This record gives sequence, C-alpha cells and structure tokens, in this order.
Amino acid sequence: MKVYGWVQDTDMDGRCATVTATSDGGPGWINMVEACGSGVRKNFDWSIPDTRAAKVWLRIIDTD
Repeated sequence: MKVYGWVQDTDMDGRCATVTATSDGGPGWINMVEACGSGVRKNFDWSIPDTRAAKVWLRIIDTD
C-alpha cells in the first residue's frame, strides 16, 4: 500500500499541521510528518508493506 500527499501549515499560531498513518493489519507500522510555521509545506510518500488498509489522520496540534 502507498500513502502520499502533502500537509501545509497556513498560519503562524503556535500550532502544527500533521499527517499520521498506521497500518491496519499486518505488521505494525506508523509514520508521521509535521508542518510548522506559516507556509511550511511537507510532502510525504510512504510505502506500507504487507497490508491492504491504512488509517490516516490529519491533525492540528499545539506546540506549546
């Protein structure tokens, strides 16, 4: 399975935009990318071996 895309922080507010992905079945696998600061954009391209499903979350987290 492949999970790819980008996440971008759009405001200098002390928070970050994050994307987290975990395998849903098969061996345990997790990855996260974090964009912090206005205009910061992070790309991600993850291959998840031996799985047919994944859970993916977009979150806004406080950095304080």
